[in-house]
Amino acid sequence: MFKKTVMLLTIFFIAFGLENVKLPDDVYFIQGIPRTLMFKLENRLFVLTFFIILLLIYRRKYHHVFSLDVLKDRKMYVWVIITLMCVTFLKQASIGFEDTFGLIRLPQLSTFHLFFLLLNVCLIVPIQEELLYRGLLIIVPSKRWKVVMLISSSITFALLHTYPLQIIWLGLGLGVLALRFNNLWVPIIAHSLWNLLVTYINL
Repeated sequence: MFKKTVMLLTIFFIAFGLENVKLPDDVYFIQGIPRTLMFKLENRLFVLTFFIILLLIYRRKYHHVFSLDVLKDRKMYVWVIITLMCVTFLKQASIGFEDTFGLIRLPQLSTFHLFFLLLNVCLIVPIQEELLYRGLLIIVPSKRWKVVMLISSSITFALLHTYPLQIIWLGLGLGVLALRFNNLWVPIIAHSLWNLLVTYINL
């Protein structure tokens, strides 16, 4: 079990490094997109490629983590909605319930840039971040280590965002969903829905 834990932590640190390494300017292969809409897209694609290679190697052992059967479970959607409501409440409680809560925001972007933004924040970002921060959380062998990983991964996830004291609640909520269903599609769906909502609404 010790060797497996070390291996999982090594995978995490490699993927974490790929996500946060500063890339040379010539690596930015998508032209015409404002950097504010990129959200480290190239780094995320490197991380996704890394995990895809690992999944191809170990797909038989961890196929249950990506089982689509969970999508047929109505209770899963209830869990997602309740979790996001709790995250919203705790986030607002941590900042004193702003007067701007619930206000609708309309990004001033072209149709192409808006499509790219939604593709990025609702698909690429949730999949990449859930693979990295919740994926290893699920397959950690020990229940005791799962609690440690839940807290540490949530803190790490929060620290990489602009407002960590607010985002940590999202990390914990997504971690609880991952552990509750032992499946990555559940936190990916919740993460995607959260990103969609905060793109248009001040939560």
